[in-house]
Amino acid sequence: MNKSRPLLVLLLLPPIGVGSLQQAEREFVNAPCHVAFRYPVSWTVQPETTQPDRVCLFRLRAAAWDSLLIEADSIQDVHTIRLEVLKHPFEEVLPTSAFERRDGGWVVGGRAGLESPATRIEGRGWRGVQGDAPVGCYRLAGGYVGACDIPMALVGADRYTIVVEGGPGTREVFDHVLATLEVRQ
Repeated sequence: MNKSRPLLVLLLLPPIGVGSLQQAEREFVNAPCHVAFRYPVSWTVQPETTQPDRVCLFRLRAAAWDSLLIEADSIQDVHTIRLEVLKHPFEEVLPTSAFERRDGGWVVGGRAGLESPATRIEGRGWRGVQGDAPVGCYRLAGGYVGACDIPMALVGADRYTIVVEGGPGTREVFDHVLATLEVRQ
């Protein structure tokens, strides 16, 4: 006897808001903090500190960030990109950052002395370094989950430097923000 069996089709979709960036986007501009970039409309920018004489801090998150935490078993900041604007020249910030020149190239340091290769990058009026830092991931309620790599970049112009740090689930949006990032003097 030949019984037909139902066909099970699985669709593998990227996390909410991270998929192809051929979706609509917004431009974020903060003149007092000298920064501008583009991001998907399914994400939001949350200013946390906006003191232009000291430092500006912004968090860029998928609009569905809370539900993504549940899907990711409450791992902290998996879908968050942090941008910190410093009122210091790039050359002044670089020696105190996670990036280091080594053997004619660049590395980015992480947890427990681990490091990964980094590369020089350039954008609209800025230069910098970028790499994936090996760090530890933790649950919001506490407890170590394991090692993960987070995208990081340090970019700067004459008077301002921007530290860009993404969560492990932000690669595509992180790359897009970095590609459209402007340091406005």
